[in-house]
Amino acid sequence: MKSNSEPPTTLIFFCSIIVCFVVLNFYYSNKKERKVNCVKSICSVYKFGKGGGRGKMLIYACYYFNSIRYEGTKAVEYPNDFINKYYEIEFSSKKPDNFEIFLDKEVTDVNEIKNAGFEKEDINR
Repeated sequence: MKSNSEPPTTLIFFCSIIVCFVVLNFYYSNKKERKVNCVKSICSVYKFGKGGGRGKMLIYACYYFNSIRYEGTKAVEYPNDFINKYYEIEFSSKKPDNFEIFLDKEVTDVNEIKNAGFEKEDINR
């Protein structure tokens, strides 16, 4: 006779599939939103801290859109490599907090950085 204390395996399996579907749908809908309403700009990585999970750290970045400053984080393994530098960023014009930082595309041109909304004081730190 089976014990009723065991959770039904089929139910757990289907719940897991539903959770995976929801997570993947959220990820791809954000990516699609960025692609459809894409704005390319520059962000400044200005500090790092704990919280990236799996041995990673969070880097903190800021960027400007319509003269409003936005901030976000990204998990990386070696945060010191990125601090006080500028990178290309893409975000959605409809949801500016939906962004992707391209840490392999550093920006060093001062005029490009100024045109992205940063002040001279920000650039010379």
